[in-house]
Amino acid sequence: MATAKTKNTTSKEKEILVNGNGNGNGKHENQWLSPFGNFMNSQWFEQWQETLKNPFGQKKEKQEIENPSVEWLTSQWTAWQNWWQELAKAVAEDSVEKAQKHIGDFLLNAELQKPLISAADSFLELSQHILDFKEFIDYATIALNKKPEWVTPNVVVGKLRCFDLRQFSPKIDKTKSATLVLPPFAGHYSTIADFSEKQSLVKHLMDYGVPNVYCLDYHSATKEMQYYNVDDYLAQLDVFVDDIGDHVNLIGLCQGGWFGAIYTARFPQKVRTLVVAGSPIDTKAGDGHLENTVDNASPTFFSNLVKMGQGVMDGKFMVQGFKNMNFMQHYFEKYQRLYKMVKGAQNDEAGLERYENFEIWYENTINLPGKWYEQVIDELFRNNHFVNEQFVALGRKVSPKDIKCPVYMLAGDKDDITLPEQVFDMEKYIGTPKEKQAKGLAQAGHIGLFMGRAVLSKNWKEIAEWMMKHQ
Repeated sequence: MATAKTKNTTSKEKEILVNGNGNGNGKHENQWLSPFGNFMNSQWFEQWQETLKNPFGQKKEKQEIENPSVEWLTSQWTAWQNWWQELAKAVAEDSVEKAQKHIGDFLLNAELQKPLISAADSFLELSQHILDFKEFIDYATIALNKKPEWVTPNVVVGKLRCFDLRQFSPKIDKTKSATLVLPPFAGHYSTIADFSEKQSLVKHLMDYGVPNVYCLDYHSATKEMQYYNVDDYLAQLDVFVDDIGDHVNLIGLCQGGWFGAIYTARFPQKVRTLVVAGSPIDTKAGDGHLENTVDNASPTFFSNLVKMGQGVMDGKFMVQGFKNMNFMQHYFEKYQRLYKMVKGAQNDEAGLERYENFEIWYENTINLPGKWYEQVIDELFRNNHFVNEQFVALGRKVSPKDIKCPVYMLAGDKDDITLPEQVFDMEKYIGTPKEKQAKGLAQAGHIGLFMGRAVLSKNWKEIAEWMMKHQ
């Protein structure tokens, strides 16, 4: 076979390649090549070439990739080659006895059998990897097939356009005040208040002796609800408060906290005690990510999100925003932990159950009315109207000063959604006497405030006892 000879480029040819068409004017017939020519003629070209050859300045060692399927196929091929070679030797012999002897020698020869045994082991390992991966995918996509459910027995005793009213206490004692839990309304189902059998706030409240426990169950906003605002929700909350009796105990979780606080300021005579947990009351306190986002975003950013949802704020957008606050945790570390639980020597059943429960709740979303969402962003988060005594609720300006009842403030030391200052600064503005104010700092993040086992066992027990003292 002839070998192609390498042609040496002449200085003239180099000049044409680098500077132009050889006419001496430095212009290339294809003008778009001129910058490339100038680049090639520069001292950087040699450095660029070296960078491509050796981007880190060192010779790269060959990287071995652990791949069970490749390992298995390789070992199978090796075993087949050994078998074929030995079989060929046997067939070439003149006698059957010699042929049988060769085959027998192969089957009894440990060295020749190693690749075959290794292939079998690799196949089993590959099969296990496939089974592990299937289980991993099943858990990673579990939220696609299941919706959040209430786990503690309850009865729907009221249905309005914005939400349902669920009664959890089996029996109602009309001589005692009712307790109404206001879950977050931030794109997730209200079932966070009844997360699982061992992590249920409503169940713990009843176990601690709190009577007449109810909880709101928010509806996902439809296009017909796009113009609902905070007043619509306050008015419908007032209907349910009247239904279960005046002088209720309100427990507001996250967004439910400012909702309950504004309701209490508007109807102070109807609320016996108010608990706010992880609730942004003073939205300008501290240096929070959400507040910085609101302050720095274009005035049309949030309204455009509503337009994209055809009049409603899609809950998926809300959750996407929360995830982006902790990008690595939600898109990488979560799946690393999941695979370790699936692949571990001892299958972490308890961990997988917790993962399943959380994924089903976190990844399933509900929508918010566009008008409600834009009002909350503008009046509460951007302009802090409630603290500044400028918020109008059902036709009247309200202020934290209008709150006179006992107030308990709960914050999380690891909460990066609602900073502790945004909760605790409430004490500066409310009209409640200092001796009737209480606060607690839990060792938890935002969501952990509502369903963390340690928080339910310690902090919410203290809150339940505090509520009972004021009955």
